Amino acid sequence: RSLFAALASVSHAQLGVGNCSAIPGWEIDPLKTDNEVVFDVLASGFPAKDQLQIVFYNPIKWNLTDATIFSTEETLACVASPVDVQVPDGGDLHAAECYEQCRVTSNWANFTQGTEVFVDASNPAETQVRGKLHTHNTESFSLRGQVINRPVISEFPFEITFPTTVTADSSPIEVFMPPGLEALLILQAVDVDITNLNVDGRAQVITSLQWPFRFQSGSNFSVTIQSTKSNAAMQAQVILFEDCRDPGVADDSAGDNGNVEPCNQIWEVQLTPGQNTCELDGEYRLDFLAECQPAFGSDCPLNGPSGSLEDNEAYVIFGLDSENFCPELIEQITITAELKAFKDSDLTEPATNYLLGQNVWFLATVTSDKVSLVSSVIHSISIAYGDAAPRTEYSIETRRLAPPGRLAVFAICRILLWT
Repeated sequence: RSLFAALASVSHAQLGVGNCSAIPGWEIDPLKTDNEVVFDVLASGFPAKDQLQIVFYNPIKWNLTDATIFSTEETLACVASPVDVQVPDGGDLHAAECYEQCRVTSNWANFTQGTEVFVDASNPAETQVRGKLHTHNTESFSLRGQVINRPVISEFPFEITFPTTVTADSSPIEVFMPPGLEALLILQAVDVDITNLNVDGRAQVITSLQWPFRFQSGSNFSVTIQSTKSNAAMQAQVILFEDCRDPGVADDSAGDNGNVEPCNQIWEVQLTPGQNTCELDGEYRLDFLAECQPAFGSDCPLNGPSGSLEDNEAYVIFGLDSENFCPELIEQITITAELKAFKDSDLTEPATNYLLGQNVWFLATVTSDKVSLVSSVIHSISIAYGDAAPRTEYSIETRRLAPPGRLAVFAICRILLWT
């Protein structure tokens, strides 16, 4: 660490201290310090690579005894402040010629190993290195014949920041990731014709490849039935249901560095179940060959040295789990009926014994626990006596609708005779 002895040999007389002493306020006041050291932020920094330099202005009426930034190795040099340089002024400073311009210089590596250096790497975007400039001036006074030295010590903290990441432009070579296939099963449908119970199954898969790739159509794709439930018979074919549109010009509205949109293609697998096959359950495999989209041009990254396509095979395996689409009996509705005989038309006197020629009123009640009945009809009523069949006259009329599920109908019968 250099002390004042390392300063350039410039006397106060050479610095113009004689002229400055004539300026009011430049005399040394025993009870006051003024004209402080000025830290030149704009001039400080890196004048050369790996060379840190701190610049400050020191009033020449003081004797600078020490200035350091606590580096392991540093130099200190002071010169008369040029007349045409204005001293950075945060307060009441005088003419530039009344100051000396001092520079503390250190190698950057030596500075970072100093005793008064703090490195803050808590911010992921940048690293901060903090240090401080320490100056020590001395003023001498005579007090009753004894020399008294008054030290004036100042410290100026400073900070140096640099980013921890940097972006560099590559050479003009465009690199593409291999075709990255993403797929989604977007449709499973079963169409049943209930007149003849014919069944057609359909499944649609959407595939997505990033620019500039697409899947070839025509005969360059196929579907394979990997497995079906209980080895059920199934026929399958695949068609390109919807192709990706012409990508057109690059669009950076989505913030993707100008890449055009991916190629989304919809493939429809058409399934024809065999006889007595009631489900589409199984695994199915689609095989594809990738190529570059026509708008990309002939320099396709899939082209190998000999022009053949490389790394362009891809496949998708998807599974279907369908309901049973064969007709199934889900309910057999039961209906019960009850027929009661009455002597009166108000159906208030139930009876079982009658004379020949008397009228009998019958109440027929039809009931179902599953459905609501809206009508019922009594087609005929017969009265049996032993092996004889009676002949009757009767009329039938709907009397009233009972609570839900019960339908009441009554009939009036006249018993005539037995034959």
